[in-house]
Amino acid sequence: MLQHGVFSNSKIWNIYDRFIGGFAHSLMSDKQSIWDKLTQKHAMSFGKKEGNILLTGSPRHDIFFNAKRSLVSNGTILLATTSIPKLSVEMSPFESHVKYEKFIHEVCHVVKKFPDKKLIVKPHPHYDILINITEMIKQIDPNIPITYDTNLVELINSCDVLITFNNSTIALEAMMLNKPVISLQSEKWAEEDNIVKMNAVLSVTKIEEIEDAIQKLLYEEKFRSDLLHNAKIFLENFANRGYASKALAKILDDF
Repeated sequence: MLQHGVFSNSKIWNIYDRFIGGFAHSLMSDKQSIWDKLTQKHAMSFGKKEGNILLTGSPRHDIFFNAKRSLVSNGTILLATTSIPKLSVEMSPFESHVKYEKFIHEVCHVVKKFPDKKLIVKPHPHYDILINITEMIKQIDPNIPITYDTNLVELINSCDVLITFNNSTIALEAMMLNKPVISLQSEKWAEEDNIVKMNAVLSVTKIEEIEDAIQKLLYEEKFRSDLLHNAKIFLENFANRGYASKALAKILDDF
């Protein structure tokens, strides 16, 4: 089994791991390929055999680690939405859905205060049956561009700041391209993740904090630089950065 996205280390996920191939439950595979040392440590905490947890790095992210980083600003703020977890009411209560929608409205409102910046929305590829992001954005402001099938490296490379939710995998991809990330936490469990504890993303938990967060990352050079430095330290936990595909292929070849 290949790791497909970020593993949250919040304990709330443990009871659902049987459905999502997590580590608190016996895995649906003999061996599992994982991306980083923090995930490896998380897996080992549940008594997994070290030889069955293969620290390969992320083959899907070789292209991000190897991409040429853009140093030119085009004034874009990228809002990459995610779908809300629907495993239980405990994980995503009604209040979280309301907060999620308010976050989106506020981001659209706040970006207008920066006349030299332009908001672009990238909906999550997984369709959300509860919230239609496209329709919501059109109702808020039909002039806001929405992009779907696009080159993600080029899209992220062109932005000044990436905004996403609950430490989504796209936060990692922005960090790999040396872009600062704001993570809007609509779920309480997201605040417990390692990426937040290591200050690798700017974690925002309140609606009224959004404007200040964007302002700091756009115009306070030291604040932005410190966040990018923390992101770099976080990414050092990733194995085989830029050549994970070859590392995984070798392991498979040696079986």
